[in-house]
Formats: sequence, structure tokens, C-alpha cells
Amino acid sequence: MSPRHLWAAACGALACASLHGAQSYDSGTIPEALRGGVAVVRNYELSFDRPTITTASQRETLAITVLDGDGDDAAGFNMVTDNNSSLKSFSGEIFDSRGNSVRRIKKQDLGSTELSEGLASDYTTYYYQPHYASYPYTVKYEWEINYRDGILAFPTFNPMPGSQCAVEKAVYRLTLPSGTMFHPRSFNMASDPEKRSAGGNDIYEWKLENTPGIVYEPFAPPVTERYPMVYFSPHEFSFNGIAGCMDDWSGYGQWQWKLLAGRNVLPDALKAEIDKMTTGAATPMEKIKILYDYLAATTRYVSIQIGIGGLQPMAAAEVYKNKFGDCKGLSNYMQAMLAYCGIDSYYTEIGAGSLRILPDFANVMFSNHVILQVPVGNDTLWLECTNPRLPLGYIHDDIAGRYGLVYRDGTARPVKLGSYPDSLHLIETKAAINLSAAGSFKGHVVKNYHFDRYVDNMDFASLGNDERVNRIASWTGVAAPRISSVSYTETKSISPVSTVSYDLEALQLGSRTGSRLFISVTPLRTKSGMKLGKSARKFPIVVEGGGINREEDSIALPAGMSVEALPAPVAIDSKFGDYSLTVLPGKSGIVIKRSFLLRSGRYDAGDYADFKSFMDAVAQADSGGIVLKMD
Repeated sequence: MSPRHLWAAACGALACASLHGAQSYDSGTIPEALRGGVAVVRNYELSFDRPTITTASQRETLAITVLDGDGDDAAGFNMVTDNNSSLKSFSGEIFDSRGNSVRRIKKQDLGSTELSEGLASDYTTYYYQPHYASYPYTVKYEWEINYRDGILAFPTFNPMPGSQCAVEKAVYRLTLPSGTMFHPRSFNMASDPEKRSAGGNDIYEWKLENTPGIVYEPFAPPVTERYPMVYFSPHEFSFNGIAGCMDDWSGYGQWQWKLLAGRNVLPDALKAEIDKMTTGAATPMEKIKILYDYLAATTRYVSIQIGIGGLQPMAAAEVYKNKFGDCKGLSNYMQAMLAYCGIDSYYTEIGAGSLRILPDFANVMFSNHVILQVPVGNDTLWLECTNPRLPLGYIHDDIAGRYGLVYRDGTARPVKLGSYPDSLHLIETKAAINLSAAGSFKGHVVKNYHFDRYVDNMDFASLGNDERVNRIASWTGVAAPRISSVSYTETKSISPVSTVSYDLEALQLGSRTGSRLFISVTPLRTKSGMKLGKSARKFPIVVEGGGINREEDSIALPAGMSVEALPAPVAIDSKFGDYSLTVLPGKSGIVIKRSFLLRSGRYDAGDYADFKSFMDAVAQADSGGIVLKMD
């Protein structure tokens, strides 16, 4: 089973196995305790039989009752095959609220596509989205997948397809030849598996029954802390004819090392280019920067997901010839160029986005990206070769603070990347506004973006003028803004900053009633924030992407206009963050100063009421207003 298939399956539909015997799909038989969500998994089974280290069969069934329209997505069928797997059989059926069959689904009813976001892929995606006129309804799927020539991980037991989806009954059945070792890791499961032996096999069963759905909570921890699931790694395995052992990351690293061997040979033409480029470069750091800039200027990213290409990087010579590669190929290419210059660097797998490598559990499903570790003196650079638009060595928020699997000396070991303090992730905004007696205004705005906020806005450099104007318009809180004189500059360094400046005008700032003009304390910013809902909380609060917004708006008033009312100063000091707001008379008008720091961190579920109070207090302060009056 390839990791690409596994990653797709983990993010797509549930994997299950065949139901035995008749079952009623009358929605009225669902236990009351399971009815509070959007869907109920009535019966979910997955039977995975691996008779050899290269072959397996997976028989699956999913029967799920959709209670309302928000549960439709959970009932969709979505699976991916590749050159190592095939969809042997499929059938499905839809039942009405009383459990009467109303439609049969055949294999030919499935949609399929071989399109992918990558340049090259051997994926085939099969999908089906049921539609029924009334709720509740039930859909049942049965299918079988066969695997050949390699299984890097067993399918995950993940019986809940999403938020507010309860489970009435779920079983995962794993069949292996007697004495076969494997490595499971359970999350949020109340019981250990049952084991029995039959016919020369060991059979393990994990079960989940009558479990209410997980209610969505903002700022929630990773899914492995919230949902019941079990991951599996084989002990001995073989993939595309290459055998290995996945008892830990070191064992897996020894196998992956075989895939890296011989991929770093550079053509003579490239060596000549490197010699020319680096002539006069006195230090390793100068050479690293020259090669990183060369990588950015001469290559582009594409995804290569054919056969073992989902794990093995494209050879450096091929990247040079074709001028493209994926994260594996580009990182290997950069490593080869550095090695030619006598600079050591190390290929590193990492989990980006929602995936995170666990340092004490080796499983290919936890990594989906490759970067490069480059020791420089007493420091360590992490190079993002997929996007060399990033500043050299900058650790972006998609990988910061996570474990990377660093390949060195024929094996691999987990190493934790660093991260930056919240105080560095800063947006500074200064606006000078001239207000007219009619309420229209003209002004100039300067916004500085630091560290992760720079990265978030980094694509601004590549936008055309119309796109830049539309982007700025989405930031403002005024109606029909007119934006002109847009400029962008950046300092692309290990402490990156970019600046966007522009002129802004509109026919009205705030709202007018008679001789009074009412404006917000955040007059040039779209309102942000979220409703956190009730104060009850089950899971810890995890705040990621913390940082500071600091704003200063100077508003010059026209002759004859005066300040009638200003909000009182606000200062909030909390373990979750700090907030301050002052609105003071200036020489010719008013000055609004606002600062909001949200701290990254992990907080107990019992802190939720205080966290909600803090966020509500910030929203309340931001809703304050200023009253101006024509004399």
C-alpha cells in the first residue's frame, strides 16, 4: 500500500469492511444518545488481510445515516488507487428513513478521474455523492481493494468521518500470518484489541460502539487528540522490491536511504555553472545564498507521484534538465549542488499542514513534505526548496516547532525545528486621514508585515495592479474605496519585512445622522473575530499563529467639526494576550492607537470561559465608536 494512497484515504472517505447478515436501516432505531449530530455511522467494518509483506486485500463496508443536510458530505464515497492497488469490486444502496431500499449503486455509477494537482501521478480517484430528497436517509457501500508489490502502512481505523458524526458500531479486523509483528498506535480508544488465532493466522479486532459525535470547537487540538483512531505500521515490509523494517524511524530511515542512493550526481554543465556563480564567494553562507537564489530562478515546483516516485526524489540531473521537481526532487537537487561546493546538508522529511511526525512512532502517513537541513557553524539553516521565494533559512509556520526526520549517516532520526516568538509576527499599520465636513476622506496608509505576516502576504509581490487594488479593498472597512499609488517593497532576510503603501479615499467614513458623524475605532479595517459560542469545553485550547496587530490612525478634522464623544481607554492583560485601545485628541483631530497580541499556546479546557471572556472583551472594545459633530 503506497503512502500516497494512504494519505488520500486518511483525508477522504472512511475505510470499512463487509457487513454480515441483514441489518435494519430504519432511522427510528438509532439510540437517542447518538442523534445529536449530523450523521450516524450505523455499521462500519474494515477487514485487512495481509498474507505476505507485498500483498493484501481490504474488504470494506460503510452504512451511514444522514440526519440533515450538514451530514451529506460524510456519506460521500471517495477512494484512491495507484499502480500498487486496484478496486476489485463495489456496490452500494440508498435507504429511506424507514429503511426501505430506494436506489442501488453500481460500480459504473462511480465517477473517476486520473487528474491530479501534480504533473505526474498514477492516482485514480473513485467518487460518489449520494442525493436524496428527504432526511434522514441511509447509504451503504461495500467494496474491496487488492494490493500488490508493497504495503508501507496498514489502513487507519478512523470510524468517525467528521464533526458531529456518531458511531453506533465499528470494527477493524486485522489478519496476519501467526507471529507477524506490527506496530499499532491508538488514540482515544477505550479498549485494547481482542486477539484470536485461526488457520495459521493471528486475528486482531478493535471495536467502537455507541459513541456520540465530536462537537466542533474552535482552537481545537489535532485530530489525534479528539477522534478515536488507530494507526498501524508493519514491522517488516517491502515496497517496489525494496525490503525494510519499520520498528522505529531509524529502521525506516535505513530503507529510505536506499531510495536516495545515486540520486545526487550532477552533470558537468551544471558543475561549470556552479563554479562560475560561486567564484569570489568567500564563505559557505555566501555560496548557500547563491545556490538558493539560483534554485529559485531556474526551477519550478510540480508534484511527482508515479510509482516509487511518491517516495524517491527525481535525480538531480533530471531536475537540471527539466527545470522542475517536487519537494523531494528540489531538496535533493539543492543538496547535490551544496555537496559539490563542499557544504554538508541533510535531506529531511516533515509533516506540513495538519500532519505531524511523532518522534516515537514511525509511520509514513505522518510526513508529506521534504526540506533540507544545512548546518552552518554553530547554527542550523532549514531550506524550503519547494518555495525559494521564502527568505533563506526562514522557518515558516507550516513546519515551525515540528519534528523533521533528518537523513544522515545511512539512517534517520527525528529533530525538532525551532519557532519564532509571537512578538515577531507583527502587522504595523499607520494611516493619515483628512476628513471633510461631508464625511468623505482622503488618506495615506502604510502597512509593514514582519516574519510570518510577511510570509502570509508574500504573494503580493507577484500580483498585478488590479489584483493589488482588490486585495487592499478586502482589507478596508469602508464602502466603495478608491485605491491608488500602490507600492510594495520587501527586505528578504532571516528577519523578513515587507511594506505596502497606498492612497485611499471614499465618500463616507462611518455613518451620518444630522450634524453628527459616527465612526468606528477601527475605521479602516474590516471587522474580524469569531463567535466562540457557549462556555462549555471538552478539549484543550490550542492557539497557533499568534502575533500582534498594531495600528495608529491619525484623523485630521475639518474646520467647524469637533469631538463630541470618545470611548474610554481600554487595557486588557491576559495570559491569552494583551489588548490596548486609546482615542485621544490630537493637534488637528484625533489619534486612534490600537494593539492586539494573541499568544500562541496550549491552555486547559477549564480556561475556556476566561479565554472566551478575553476574546469577547476584545470584540467589544473593537465595536466602540467616536462621535464627531459639526458646530
